Amino acid sequence: MKKHLVATLLVAVMCLLTLSACSVVAGLEKDVNITLNVNGNALDGNYVVNTFNNAIVPVPEAPKGDVFLGWTADKDWQNKDIADVALSQNKGLIRYDDVKDYAVDGKITLYAVFGVQPRHDIAVAWYDKEKTSGLNQGVMDEFLTALKAFLTTQGYTPDSMDIVVRGYAGNVGPTCGAIMDDGDIDIMVGWAAASNIEGTGGMKRGVDFLQNYGNITLTGASKARYTAKLSDSEVVNKVYQWILSTYAGEGGATKDYDVADTPVVPDPDPTPDPGDIVITDNTLVVSVWNKPDGSWISTEQLEKLKTDFAAYLTEHKVDVSTLHITWRVEEDTTNVAALVASVKAAGDVDFVLACGNNVNSSGNLENLEKIAVPDGTYMTANRMIAVLNKDNPRQLAKILWEFVSGTKFPEAETPVDPDPTPTPDPEPTPDTSVDYGKKLTVSIWNNTKGGWITEEQIAKLKTDFEAYLTEKGLDVSTLSITWRVETDVTNVAALVAAVKAAGDVDFVLACGKNVNSDGNLTNLEKLQVAESPYMAANRYIAVLNKDNPRLLAKVLYKFISGQDYPESDTALTITDKELTVSIWNNKKGEWITTEQIDKLKADFESYLTSKGVDLTTITINWKVETDVTNVAALVNSVNNSEKTVDFVLACGNNVNSDGNLTNLEKIKLGSTDYMTDGRFIALLHKDKPNQLATLLWQFMYEQVFVASTQGGAE
Repeated sequence: MKKHLVATLLVAVMCLLTLSACSVVAGLEKDVNITLNVNGNALDGNYVVNTFNNAIVPVPEAPKGDVFLGWTADKDWQNKDIADVALSQNKGLIRYDDVKDYAVDGKITLYAVFGVQPRHDIAVAWYDKEKTSGLNQGVMDEFLTALKAFLTTQGYTPDSMDIVVRGYAGNVGPTCGAIMDDGDIDIMVGWAAASNIEGTGGMKRGVDFLQNYGNITLTGASKARYTAKLSDSEVVNKVYQWILSTYAGEGGATKDYDVADTPVVPDPDPTPDPGDIVITDNTLVVSVWNKPDGSWISTEQLEKLKTDFAAYLTEHKVDVSTLHITWRVEEDTTNVAALVASVKAAGDVDFVLACGNNVNSSGNLENLEKIAVPDGTYMTANRMIAVLNKDNPRQLAKILWEFVSGTKFPEAETPVDPDPTPTPDPEPTPDTSVDYGKKLTVSIWNNTKGGWITEEQIAKLKTDFEAYLTEKGLDVSTLSITWRVETDVTNVAALVAAVKAAGDVDFVLACGKNVNSDGNLTNLEKLQVAESPYMAANRYIAVLNKDNPRLLAKVLYKFISGQDYPESDTALTITDKELTVSIWNNKKGEWITTEQIDKLKADFESYLTSKGVDLTTITINWKVETDVTNVAALVNSVNNSEKTVDFVLACGNNVNSDGNLTNLEKIKLGSTDYMTDGRFIALLHKDKPNQLATLLWQFMYEQVFVASTQGGAE
């Protein structure tokens, strides 16, 4: 009896403890709903974090010249020094601890922060894949200790230096891509030969890395690997040479690549002497931007520039006593907004000295030409100069540009119209460029080891995407989707060449960030996908011909990423001013209802307005057919319509059967708000369709996918 009583009491106690623990867990698991904002635009997606769950978030592309630094809850971050802005610990992952102190009523908006990548005194990346690199955290801890000891012997004080030793886990492609994205690494240890980090990793010799030497075994490492140098500074060069001499195996470090071996064809005249300069405009106002600590430009540098520029002009036969040059050192240097306001208020500035890349960001200065100057003679290295009123700049502003940068000022070219009033072609070639959402060509990028995408991932994407389209009511048997796995994968240049040679690619899968670097593909919309079952983490997808992409390319973009394709905000130019739509229904309203017609009218007008179309300049005739006895009667009504019919709504598959309508393109929409599911739309005169009709087709096609959830990015 006592045993039974004790057992019962134990069970009761355990239940109470379990309930108590559950109560504690429930108390901890408080959801925070996150909205992401990039440059004033809220991103689609529902992101929720709590004590036990993080959120994988997209990594937005930074403006040219900047990098994405992370997410912040500070809406006013642009008016502050980046050092004073609280950033998320990770770029593609938001943790509960990142937001718990800032959320209000369980909600928070995070803003994407862009800026110049902060540099460290020395930053070393190590390949955190021990089976491949032979490195682990213990090896790198010992390396850091030795590094600090070496720096001390060179007269540095390591405790006051910004020293970073950062591990990168994963395959070669993603790790090299992450290093290029971070943009702050000086030295890599543990990777392989240049052919590997270039061909597989996407890094360019002489651009992304300057040297690569092998036969390097760090103390405690299980194998010899390579070390690459990515930047060039006094401390970086000393550390790199120390690594080569200290950790090289028998026979010394083996040279794999060195930019110094690349022959440089000298410019026959890198700074051409313009001869005598004839001054036609003797005025110049220079706005000098600096912070109180002189970190952008020092007083000594400014004085040297004044002296050297005057000497340069004198050398070229300019009487400097006749010039009116004002060097205006800005006083309010609290932030860029204050500097911009000062320039705008003055109204007479021709040239900005020692500015940053954000000089012409949204809300800042406009109509300017800017350039970063690597040389640090007249201001801090890699600060910028800018010529204002670039379409008609001051003569002395252009001369100062060329003196400081050593490059020719880029003059605007006026294109010449060979035939400003061409005679219309009486028999124009039929327009075959209309996209009906039935064709898609995908170029699949991979390296030989499947590091970017595997055959299994490709097969899964094909199956899942086809199922997704079928679920949305599209007849996949009528679609032409080509999945082209590129065979020449030696490097990005070869992949780009294959795409350009084919000439028909609409979408690139599993590419890297450098897909549109100089010399690569252009006019594309790319996006990094942090996690996907269809390719390696943090690889990219890209839609080509971004201003007028294929409909299926946009659908695939959303399916993989879970984000809507970012539409162009360029206003459409409408050439066809009238559209006539024939609406087919039977007497019972089974094909389309009055309410659906009214909704389509309103929604299509809103769509056109969003595209910049002035509705007062166009006419849309919605012609509800009255004789609905049979298809033949409907066809007859279309053929004998007073106004030419351009589009048929809610028809059946037999719309173009024998004796019915001809020269049309049709498609079944399986799920739509504008007619019964499974009915068809048809665009007439397909060889030369009405522009408004093609826009209606595009609108109804895309609406099928508006409410869809993301496919693989979870």
